[in-house]
Amino acid sequence: HPSGRRRYPECIGGLCSGPLKVRLILWAQYFGTTGTEISLGALFDAYLLIRLGSNSAVGSIESIRGMTTLLCAIPLGWAIDVWPRSQVLRYNVIGGLVAAACLLFGFPSDAMWLIVCGCV
Repeated sequence: HPSGRRRYPECIGGLCSGPLKVRLILWAQYFGTTGTEISLGALFDAYLLIRLGSNSAVGSIESIRGMTTLLCAIPLGWAIDVWPRSQVLRYNVIGGLVAAACLLFGFPSDAMWLIVCGCV
């Protein structure tokens, strides 16, 4: 660059190209997906099996998660078409933070109601 400064001097991990906001979004997506898979994937099912002692309880909670996802998909798709995407994403972040807080406090205290609310 003519001024002697690099155009994007911020580097996070190995990503040094593109604007900082884009890189932060990519990293947030990576950590969000990784955290979800670890906390609500097979390890979560094993935890529920140990904690609740039956496969039917694990299946019930997983069914509730699936039905919630199915019931929210159409209204959220409609909302993203009607309102500005930034506004819908802000509300999504609030919901995600509430769910993360439920899991953050639910796992250490072994409060099953918080864990179920956080995963649904």
